[in-house]
Amino acid sequence: MKLFDGCLLCCDIDGTLISNGVIPKENMEKIKFFAENGGIFALATGRNKCAVSSVEERISDISKAVFLNGGMIYDYEEEKTVYDATLPKEDYNLIYGIKEHFPEIGIEIHFGSDIAVYNRTPETDDHEFYEGMPTVVFTKEQVENIKINKALYTLYDRKNGEKIKQFIAGMPHSSRFVDTSAEFAGRERPYLEQIPFGISKADGVKKLAEILKIKRGNLFAIGDYYNDLEMLKSADISAAPCGSPKEIKDAVDYITRDVENGSVADFIDYLIKLRRK
Repeated sequence: MKLFDGCLLCCDIDGTLISNGVIPKENMEKIKFFAENGGIFALATGRNKCAVSSVEERISDISKAVFLNGGMIYDYEEEKTVYDATLPKEDYNLIYGIKEHFPEIGIEIHFGSDIAVYNRTPETDDHEFYEGMPTVVFTKEQVENIKINKALYTLYDRKNGEKIKQFIAGMPHSSRFVDTSAEFAGRERPYLEQIPFGISKADGVKKLAEILKIKRGNLFAIGDYYNDLEMLKSADISAAPCGSPKEIKDAVDYITRDVENGSVADFIDYLIKLRRK
């Protein structure tokens, strides 16, 4: 029996696995060790599948992935989507209203493994460049004719996100709005994501664990931000990089070294020590 047989490690990307677009060598080496010793390594990210090509190219040991903050589960071995959730059609009005009232806010529409830009801004251009994702520009009529998994609003600062939340507060809807971020080109890039109600990374990871029949005690997770919080709390053993917000660090079992020096590798080393006891 191998050291990590029957174990699932779910890993956030931005601010956890990578920083400023760079994956530390230590992370790649230890992820390979984890997989070679029986473990199942899964991404757990707000990104769409088409926005992780740079990660896929460098880490060949990705087995599964929870994309779109829990809205999609993808099986790399079977090369197919095994679960996805979409926004209710009536909630498309929120997207149209935000574009009308906040023309300075960039809007991306994520559907399946594709992304369309509904309102292009410098922030959407930066996001497209950072994640290396192919996008097209959609009109309202084109948006009407697709099933949306997630709408992402690219913000210049968090104040814009609060304005959007105030705008939609009095509007009936069944969407959930989640604060996320990525750091690149020397500054934090804040985003606000609109996903189906009841969807979260925690729910996506739980569904994946059920599909894989992961036994109690064998579910591990690492993440650095508020959209990771419930996932971290629901894992059997969890970790966060040392630069994470205090609330995140308070919720985990282990605090790793910083992202630039291989936080995921540090967590796997911690798990190795626990499994060998």
